[in-house]
Amino acid sequence: MNYSTQQVQSILLRLVGLPLTDMWRYYGMHKFEFGPQIPFINKKGKPSSQSQWGLIVGCPWQLFGPGGFELSSQKDQTLPWLEDLYKLMDTDPPTVTEILCEDEGNLRINMTEGFEIVVSPPSAVEEEEWFLLLPEVGMVGIWEGQWQGS
Repeated sequence: MNYSTQQVQSILLRLVGLPLTDMWRYYGMHKFEFGPQIPFINKKGKPSSQSQWGLIVGCPWQLFGPGGFELSSQKDQTLPWLEDLYKLMDTDPPTVTEILCEDEGNLRINMTEGFEIVVSPPSAVEEEEWFLLLPEVGMVGIWEGQWQGS
C-alpha cells in the first residue's frame, strides 16, 4: 500500500511522548526502540526485552545530542561515551517531541535533552531504507523511493 508523506507523518506521530529505550545493530541495519521495554524469553531461553515500537534503518542515519554528541551509521559505535547513552536510556531516556517526514523519505525525530535522530535515504532507493514496526498498524517506511506500508 502506498502512502503520502502526510499519511506517514500522521502514523509516526504516535511516537511523540515515547522514550528512546534501546538501540542496537539489526542484521546489518540499526534498530531504535521507543517505549517501555517488555521482558520476554528469547529463542535461546534467555531473558531479554524489546519495545513495541521499533525503527529499523538500513540507510545513513545520525543521532545527535548535547555537547557535540554524534553517533552515526558511518562512525565507530564503540566510542567510550556510548556507554553513557545506554545508561541514560535506562534511567532518564530522551523522549520524542516532534516527527518530521519529507517527500524524499528523510525522517527527523526530535527528542528532549537536545537529542535528534536523522535518517537520510539516498535519492536512488532500490530496497527498503527504513521502516517502523507499529503494534496496531504493522510496518510503514520507505521502499523503492516511495512511502509504503503493510
